[in-house]
Amino acid sequence: PALPTKGEMGSLLSSTGPRPSQSPAPTFKEKLREKLRINVKLFGPPGVGKTTLLHTMADKNFKFDERQFYPTIGVDFKINHTQSKEGKEVKLLLWDHYVGRERFKPIRPFEFRGMGLILAVFDISDRSSLKTLQKQVEEAQRYAPKDVVTFLIGNKIDLRSTSKTDLVTPTEAVAMANDIGAARYIETSCKTRHGIDDILDEGTIEKILDRPSSRGNLPTS
Repeated sequence: PALPTKGEMGSLLSSTGPRPSQSPAPTFKEKLREKLRINVKLFGPPGVGKTTLLHTMADKNFKFDERQFYPTIGVDFKINHTQSKEGKEVKLLLWDHYVGRERFKPIRPFEFRGMGLILAVFDISDRSSLKTLQKQVEEAQRYAPKDVVTFLIGNKIDLRSTSKTDLVTPTEAVAMANDIGAARYIETSCKTRHGIDDILDEGTIEKILDRPSSRGNLPTS
């Protein structure tokens, strides 16, 4: 059969009516906003259980072994995922640095940039760790975003029933949390997973995402 002429093609197209409008494809920036990112920084004196806490937070199947010690050499890093109240995927980047080493002092201002949540960790069975932590928190808050959310974490809570040492009491810890401007005080145990899921619950995620600043929430690539 003969092909339709140019005029016949125009008639055919006009007879089909207007084409349905299509929604524009999302921009790159809109795609980024669909997947939020939160940087979470764990820090505190050595031996308080930061690295074990990091692994426990990142992996629900992580098996605590009190015979093993996980010293942080430089930086440790884990990724976790959750959802916001609106159902958007939230990527959690969990960072563990040892703050006290003098050789890392030149890069310290960069370690806290873009952080959405700071977890200041101490060992409830070691009173000196709480005193040391207070000085470290002051330094961290100096370098972190002004609206960063800070939690005070009392780790190794399982020792409260077995240890004979002079433990830090919840009342003392809450007073410390108030002094440093922490939004919450949470007691945790990597051995029993007590309090672990409370750290990054829905309330925490919303508190971070509701900050006036968006630093630390949006990916850069």
